[in-house]
Amino acid sequence: MTQASARGSVNCNGSRLLGTFVVDGSPRYLSVDVKPRSQSFKCDNATLTYDNLARLFGDCRWSGPIGKDELRIDFGEGATIVAQLSVVMPSSVQSHGTGTWSTVKPTLPQPPANKTRRNASNGIANPIPSHDSARSPANLKREEELLKSGVPIIAYVVDELHRLCIALILM
Repeated sequence: MTQASARGSVNCNGSRLLGTFVVDGSPRYLSVDVKPRSQSFKCDNATLTYDNLARLFGDCRWSGPIGKDELRIDFGEGATIVAQLSVVMPSSVQSHGTGTWSTVKPTLPQPPANKTRRNASNGIANPIPSHDSARSPANLKREEELLKSGVPIIAYVVDELHRLCIALILM
């Protein structure tokens, strides 16, 4: 079968790799995990080669080296991505992962912003509790006790929502 190719770009935050290619005039997006974790990089000159457009839809597995200056991803069955890295890596690492091809653009997760809220009474900035604070050891123990007691999950969720509403009111 004849190989077709498409130009595009690749962006990696270390644990997640996103690719954007124009295939037959339409955008095609790749979102895969990267194992082992790598250094962040970008490639604005990536080339996707494929022998069957159907391979660029749905779930995929990949493997290949993230080299010192080149990325080479093999999806098997005739699809590959080759690109020059924007940074020089300390060494070449054989990587792999799973993910999806899609026509919907994915986004890389962003680090949480340091959010604050002004207290209405004194104007002092107070940190807004992050979702992670809800996973404190005390809350995890409480969750475990509720689950062991046979309380239906919906009752637990309602209880947690009630506690969050009270916390927001008291802020």
